[in-house]
Amino acid sequence: GNFVEPGATMDILAELIADAGSRGMSMREMGRKATGFHMMSERDRRDVIKRLGDIFDIHSAKLKTGPRGGRPTTVYIEGRYIKERGRD
Repeated sequence: GNFVEPGATMDILAELIADAGSRGMSMREMGRKATGFHMMSERDRRDVIKRLGDIFDIHSAKLKTGPRGGRPTTVYIEGRYIKERGRD
């Protein structure tokens, strides 16, 4: 079947987000780069994101929009970079 191991996907995401540094990583990028992530149920995805926060200090932050406005992008980013950028 298409069962995805959330733990393995979480480790991959933690590494990808760490590599993204202060840029962080959007949900869409996470789905593209960690194959398992977009195949997960909404519940599993939420669970993985919660665990990323608990275990790896990775949290969501809103990216300020450009001069044209639009909706702010939510990115997932390591806690140490959030402090640098200031949280909304």
